[in-house]
Amino acid sequence: MSRTTERHPDGRRRRLWTVLMASFILIQVFFLSFHNPISVIQSAFSYLSPSPLPTSSYSTSTGPIGAGHHPDAKKLSLEAFGELDKLMEYIVEIEADRVFSKSRVGHIQGTRWRGGEGAQGELAVEQVRLIREQIHCWTQYGSWVRLDGQGQSQTSNSSGNNNNGVTTGPGPWAARRHRGDARFGQCDAKLMESLDKDARKAAEGGGDSALKGDFYLGDYDQMNDRYIVREAVKWKWVPDESICGPVRTGGEGQGQEGGQEGGQGGEGGATPPSPSTTLGFGDERSIYQSFNMDKFCESLQDRNILVVGDLTQYQLHDVILSATNTEFNCHGEMGCLHRRPHPLCNQNQDQEIEVNDVSETDGELIKAPYLKFVRNDIISVPWAVDPDLNEFPYGSTIEQPWATPEMFTEYKILLLNRGLFWRNDDEFLMELVFTIKYIWKFHSKTMIIYRATHPVFNCTVLKEQNEDGALAGPDGRDSIFEGTLLQRPLTAAPGRRQAYGFSSSSESRATQTTEFRPTLADVQRQNRMAKAIVEAAGGIYLDTEDMFAKRPDGRMGDGDCARFCAPGPLDAYADLLYNTFRILV
Repeated sequence: MSRTTERHPDGRRRRLWTVLMASFILIQVFFLSFHNPISVIQSAFSYLSPSPLPTSSYSTSTGPIGAGHHPDAKKLSLEAFGELDKLMEYIVEIEADRVFSKSRVGHIQGTRWRGGEGAQGELAVEQVRLIREQIHCWTQYGSWVRLDGQGQSQTSNSSGNNNNGVTTGPGPWAARRHRGDARFGQCDAKLMESLDKDARKAAEGGGDSALKGDFYLGDYDQMNDRYIVREAVKWKWVPDESICGPVRTGGEGQGQEGGQEGGQGGEGGATPPSPSTTLGFGDERSIYQSFNMDKFCESLQDRNILVVGDLTQYQLHDVILSATNTEFNCHGEMGCLHRRPHPLCNQNQDQEIEVNDVSETDGELIKAPYLKFVRNDIISVPWAVDPDLNEFPYGSTIEQPWATPEMFTEYKILLLNRGLFWRNDDEFLMELVFTIKYIWKFHSKTMIIYRATHPVFNCTVLKEQNEDGALAGPDGRDSIFEGTLLQRPLTAAPGRRQAYGFSSSSESRATQTTEFRPTLADVQRQNRMAKAIVEAAGGIYLDTEDMFAKRPDGRMGDGDCARFCAPGPLDAYADLLYNTFRILV
């Protein structure tokens, strides 16, 4: 018996449509492969499966000039950024467990804490937890406190504007003199202009009656118990000892939990723990000490420091040299690699410092520590680029070689930062894991300290208000100079809406500038990614993101709002690094 099968016309049309679509996609892939093979699949299927996530057409080591400007960022809502945060957190956790053994949880490279089995391993795990917790507490639970003169301090009120209370500060204080690159001292010129203008008025019978034209930049005004320095220099980062110090009474007024939709970076700061919560050591080691050069040098244990990063990281090199009162051997971030490194800690010692050599003092061989900066905008390992595979470094980034056996033999402390040169998340993660794994696997005696990338603010308005030319009067609230306005640190780190115009209002949409990466959300997310990878590899992560997000003031200006003037807010790293080395030893 024969059986006939009836074929529905709609089924034939669907099969025909499928064949046509498949043919079209294959033709498109074949055509695009001759023009941009890297993005073939993405381009061919993008209209079939649109994605809310940012995309990029360049690989890990190659790409077009200017690829850091990415217009797809403006398509992302706060909700989408929040989902991206969760996705990348999950991916990074898996990658950290896959690449770095879980047995290293009690391990910090370059220290005696190396994990292990039994009671010794358990002790190492607990000590590593306390060390990281203590450093995290110092950076998360604190505030910027205004110090001036011989012991006066002020803290910002809840609005972050004028200060009403004046309390006794922690002893005498003086602004640190900047000894580094002269370009970072440009803000001082504005205060000098204000002083000169006031001196001319004083000669004519006007001006500030207390100054009378007799003071110069850096002088101490004994009558008003103040230093003649920029106001941005007078604010010092002070951790809350009620949370991070040896006495555990809980914290009050250090910020509220979190704010904004979309993950990290809400309206408030970190939430203080309850009085029963213990953060860090809880003994004398947890006291946050002001920088002491002799103790800092002692904590280095004759180990040399290599600072690697972009233009913003170059300033960290300046901070260390100014704090140790060291003369500069190189000026300009491109010129330090092939110059003699900066000797540290030898200003008050009767010894001669020579690179790769030792000197004898009091019968003991001493190799004084020294410091070098290498500019590498993405902390890449440049020799990983293979020209035979058509891979070449970016024309828009600088990647000086630093990860060489010779460097790791000479420098046992690495200060790293990924910088503000944007990469999408998968490229950022791939580059970071490759670099950190190389150090972790082949140079296990090298200490890795990775600092967070700071958010960027538009500082143009503050410069137009001449914040650099301001000087507080006796009440510490208003400037004594006309045409200047005092600026103060924020009491809470801005959320994503505030800093980058992510708002539902039409006015904000019309002015947002989120087509330029990285956005605030990118900085926050990739900082969290870096923290997970660095700590999994036995490194130390300095979570200073919110700490410096509260400092829109004191920046360079004139188109450069990513870097700070010196001296200025960035000097807080001298205290932080000193205390970090102190407890690691």
